[in-house]
Amino acid sequence: MHSQTLHIKMLGSLELERQGRIITDGDNRSKKIWLLLALLAYNRNNKVSQEKILSYFWNDFEGSSNPQNALKTLFHRLRVSLSPLGDDVSQKLFQCKKGDYFLNPDFPYELDIDRFESLIMSAREETDKSKRVGLLRQAFNLYHGDFLMKFSSESWIIPISTYYHNLFLETVEELVDVYEAENDYQTAIEILEKANSVEQYEESFYLHLMQNLISLGRMEDVTLVYKQLSDMLQMNFGVKPSPEVKKLYQQANLACKEDLLDSSSIQKQLLEDGQNQRGALYCDYDFFLNIYHAMARGLERNGNVVHLVIMTITDLNNHALSKRSLDVCVTNLKALSCETLRQGDVVSMCSPSQFVILLPNANRENALMVSHRIEKSFLRKYPHSPAKLNFDVQPLLPPEMDYKK
Repeated sequence: MHSQTLHIKMLGSLELERQGRIITDGDNRSKKIWLLLALLAYNRNNKVSQEKILSYFWNDFEGSSNPQNALKTLFHRLRVSLSPLGDDVSQKLFQCKKGDYFLNPDFPYELDIDRFESLIMSAREETDKSKRVGLLRQAFNLYHGDFLMKFSSESWIIPISTYYHNLFLETVEELVDVYEAENDYQTAIEILEKANSVEQYEESFYLHLMQNLISLGRMEDVTLVYKQLSDMLQMNFGVKPSPEVKKLYQQANLACKEDLLDSSSIQKQLLEDGQNQRGALYCDYDFFLNIYHAMARGLERNGNVVHLVIMTITDLNNHALSKRSLDVCVTNLKALSCETLRQGDVVSMCSPSQFVILLPNANRENALMVSHRIEKSFLRKYPHSPAKLNFDVQPLLPPEMDYKK
């Protein structure tokens, strides 16, 4: 390839590199400059009219008395921003003629999206298995993240990002199938770990990752992967992993403890596991349900009084919080709840914006006092939080009794 070739990367961050000199969208430049650069680079085979550009940038130029001149100024700033790559890049890479803007077809450049797509299309036509896998691995290695991740909310970027994202997922699925069939579990794991960093919501990837870890006897890693998946699903969707994934977790969890233990060893383990736990116990929702059902079944026999507190997070007007504010609030409340509650109390999340708390040996008055204490502590510690805590207190009833409708 020509030594003067400019390499434009759009999968992940936006980056331009030439002869070791690099500029990226992490540099302190205007978002509008990067978006104009990305728009012209993506439309490398077409001229883009100023009307089309202005339609994409309408919100930015809406207050301008002369949007066309504002666009010309932005284009000039774009050229200046390219100067660290060389004066010829600054002056020749992007052109403007008769109101059309475009990437100069005579300038030597390479786009990673062209290379990525070309490798996958070549792999589809390749009949030799080894060569096909080699092409797919090259494409896989080029994918450093979704198309223009930093600007993923832009309307024109969303469908393009989806297209390349789906090509990546197809590549991962085929590579994993090949390596699993060859019992090359370690390589399959490496593929899946990168895939999970790009597509964290694809449960089938976690399933395959856990299966491959089990094949290598890495049972503790399986439990860690399950916890990561469980926390992510609970936090974002308020759901639990599939029964198939849960079964793998249980299999690995048992295998971690397959050696027989005498009573003193068991007692030592139980004591050690609880030594570092201060305040309430925080656990995932599956574990919380097990504790809940155990307490409910024991109510008639031991006569204990147990109350359930449901804590719902809203904004100050009882509407849903933004995801960013909710994530911050949830993180703060996890720590605060465990600090505020007693040892023996149990806390979990049952939906992305709700906590559930079990209060053993607490009557309704006690449960209301606990709710008030959590709210007071939260307001004192986070006085400027946009969140409001709403509490619902219910008695824990034996299994055969129905809750009031």
